[in-house]
Amino acid sequence: IAPDGRRAGLCLAGHPSPLLARPGMPARLLPYDNNGPALGLLPGARWPRMQVELGAEWSLMLYTDGLIEGRVGDSGERLGQDGMVDLIRRRLSEGLSGEELLRTAVNEVRDLNGGELTDDVAVLLLDRTR
Repeated sequence: IAPDGRRAGLCLAGHPSPLLARPGMPARLLPYDNNGPALGLLPGARWPRMQVELGAEWSLMLYTDGLIEGRVGDSGERLGQDGMVDLIRRRLSEGLSGEELLRTAVNEVRDLNGGELTDDVAVLLLDRTR
């Protein structure tokens, strides 16, 4: 993240695209273009760096695929990134933020899955406010 907090360099190495939320705009996934392989797969691999404009105020959510690979009820379908984005948008519209947003989101994903998730789940939320 740049010293002024308005932009960041992004390198994705096998994890899903971070989610960016800004006041007055719907939360969205950052671009997932031109990325390298998962860490540790290929010796000497490179990960292209992409510049991302964040704006003056923002929340950036980074997460492992365990959060989005859970199932949605009896359908057997995975939550996926689109389902996760919808879930986060709903919770943001309810005024949730910070630790409460993360706790509620992870609990809802577990509930949708019908219990504990089978893959690792790590979620990090970075906020920049004025």
